[in-house]
Amino acid sequence: MLADTDRGVPAGLSTRIVVEPPRAVALSVLPAEEPARAEAVSVGSGIPEELLRRYGARVRQTHRRANVVVLEVPADRQEPLLRELAAAGLVARAPKPVYPLLNESVPSLAIPPVWRSGFLGSGTRIAIVDTGADRHPDFGDRIAAAHDFTGGRGLDDVGHGTHVAGIVAGAGSVYRGVAPKAMLIVAKALSMGGGTEDTVLAALSWASRQKVDVINLSLGGPGDPTDPLSREVDALSAEGILVCVAAGNSGPGVGTIGSPGCAAGAITVGATDKMRHIAEYSSRGPVPGLSVHKPDVV
Repeated sequence: MLADTDRGVPAGLSTRIVVEPPRAVALSVLPAEEPARAEAVSVGSGIPEELLRRYGARVRQTHRRANVVVLEVPADRQEPLLRELAAAGLVARAPKPVYPLLNESVPSLAIPPVWRSGFLGSGTRIAIVDTGADRHPDFGDRIAAAHDFTGGRGLDDVGHGTHVAGIVAGAGSVYRGVAPKAMLIVAKALSMGGGTEDTVLAALSWASRQKVDVINLSLGGPGDPTDPLSREVDALSAEGILVCVAAGNSGPGVGTIGSPGCAAGAITVGATDKMRHIAEYSSRGPVPGLSVHKPDVV
């Protein structure tokens, strides 16, 4: 059972490695869950147990959908372990960075006619994977579950996630979100300065266990349709979860959509300006190797 927060190891003492093993990862095990089972899953996927022992590495997470294992290792042993894993034929690297990306907003979406038709989000569970969300009065008692994967205190120290949650499901008298009666599931995967793909993977796996209908990812980083975050999003989409992802803020050049916005299964959302033109900063497709066009909507 997960605790309310996963405090992990103090910063500076350890670092993490993302490994793509040669065999299938049989089970998703999240931080603070059953370390012995996580290690067994890791070894079963083809990561040599002897290497883990020799470098003092522990298995922090395993992800069935993305088919990756996340190791935690003393910082001074990361590079030698990476070399040994590569020599053993394993794809291994430090986690990629992920950054918050913000989209606006309700007025430009012509949402009021939808509300008047009675579609207010009742019965829908929406996960916000972001910097967390404060328990603002506009959310009432509709935050059904929350978890911090950054090792912090569970607070939104940036404000980005609270803003996104408000756009999605705020129910204020002045400012109202798209689905003001939806339930919110809040996963804090980013903090000041962003985060890394391993915390986002953990947040996605946890959110899926909360029986969500929709996952919102106003975040992104470097990557392509074959990387772990994209694979996770594709698998969640195949399971029937609608995953909405920001295209990114790296425009106006072509081919600037990063991961997981480049995932085939994502509903990738580009940005418009107040004149309803595509915003100059909004990331553009095409996505190399992908047969579908991105972004899906703007």
